[in-house]
Amino acid sequence: HFEPLVDVPLHAMLAADHPRAAADAVALGDLIEEPFVLLALPGSRDYFLSLSYGLGLRPNLAHESPSFEMVRGLVANGYGYSVMHSRPYNEVALDGMKLVYRRVADPLRPTRLGLLRRQDLRERRIAGLFAAECRNWFGETTMPFRNKS
Repeated sequence: HFEPLVDVPLHAMLAADHPRAAADAVALGDLIEEPFVLLALPGSRDYFLSLSYGLGLRPNLAHESPSFEMVRGLVANGYGYSVMHSRPYNEVALDGMKLVYRRVADPLRPTRLGLLRRQDLRERRIAGLFAAECRNWFGETTMPFRNKS
């Protein structure tokens, strides 16, 4: 059984001094000519590329890394942009350079986070406590990607 908790929209990750950093949202087509820094984890590489391909765009792939922090560092230092569903509270790379996250304006399906469990098993107390904590956490209005719809 899957219990949805929150939809997490896609965000463009940009250097703080990027020309589009002041915008509320950015279309992938507006970034497509720029160098793209790709998070290259198993499954994520093809997924993130497919988002552009699905819009008929071909990203200018400049850098790939399996390290989330390396991607953040490259973007913060102006080596390109990236896209992520995760949006950390901290908008500073490990080297202290600032970056920003802007909602992607394109009509893309968000990632849905939720709880998945087998219905044929009795829920253990610790699992129930974890589920309650997740519901509470994602129910907070302070979450940057909170979507009540």
